[in-house]
Amino acid sequence: MTREFRTPESYQAEKITRAMLASFLEERGFTGVDDQRRRYGQNESQTIHAVDPSGRDVSMRVKLCWRRGREGKAETYSASQLLANVKDGAWEKTLNAYANKLRTEGATDLLVVQRDGSKIVHAALIALVSLTEIWTAQRDESAKLIKSKTMGNRKKNHAENGGSPTLWLQDDLAPSVPQKLWQHSRLFHPHALGNGANRNSAKSATRSSTVSGLPDSRWE
Repeated sequence: MTREFRTPESYQAEKITRAMLASFLEERGFTGVDDQRRRYGQNESQTIHAVDPSGRDVSMRVKLCWRRGREGKAETYSASQLLANVKDGAWEKTLNAYANKLRTEGATDLLVVQRDGSKIVHAALIALVSLTEIWTAQRDESAKLIKSKTMGNRKKNHAENGGSPTLWLQDDLAPSVPQKLWQHSRLFHPHALGNGANRNSAKSATRSSTVSGLPDSRWE
């Protein structure tokens, strides 16, 4: 979702979330956590270097989510915009180029995070080599739901959100879309809390952690 402007409150909310992540990871078995920031005017990028509970060296580029409600219902979905737009309508090519750029900068993964109040309620650690595959799975699932009218008259694809490639961590009205992320076998899933679709996500995440060879207790 492209933002035409940001309020001081949104910058403060971002600052709070970013400051929580080092301890969040340490509490879940990450060691040697090194939180690095770069400022661009009022904006900031964040990369966290650490060793994950399996002993793998990771360099995580942090992406924050936006969380909103529908029809007066709060906290019904959570998603993160990966890029503002795509080049020449080439979605996969643009995402591959984005992932490759991050890898040349030293990153191994994206850490996609959603905070709610004083808690991190979603945090997905996604290997950059799997990013395009996960995004494509969400796009295809959303297209299937649109075609079957499972979501009523909705015509907009989740993953192609307003022309911006987007990953979904939660959507209570279309839980099968975020499940494509949580069920991915090459996805590390440090944390998933919440209700509704998130309970299904947590179950899927446990399976993913097991496939990845990580002890579940270190990640929940």
